[in-house]
Amino acid sequence: MRFRFTRSSRKHKIGREHARAAMLNAVWVETRHSDLGPVGIFVGTDDRGLELEIGVVGANETVDMWIVLHVMPRNFRD
Repeated sequence: MRFRFTRSSRKHKIGREHARAAMLNAVWVETRHSDLGPVGIFVGTDDRGLELEIGVVGANETVDMWIVLHVMPRNFRD
């Protein structure tokens, strides 16, 4: 699976490699809706042990590239 990161995905200063590491063990949490269509929200732990929330467009089996719109430490939600 390939990922493309938008500018907004860098808002919380989480690097692409950390986000990729988190996606390797991420689980789907919910689907939200945006102007771009459904956004899959995943939660996974990166290579530093930090739990990340990742928002992805194109999160289905028929595309080979997911567009990452959102990456944020999960503890920001609390």
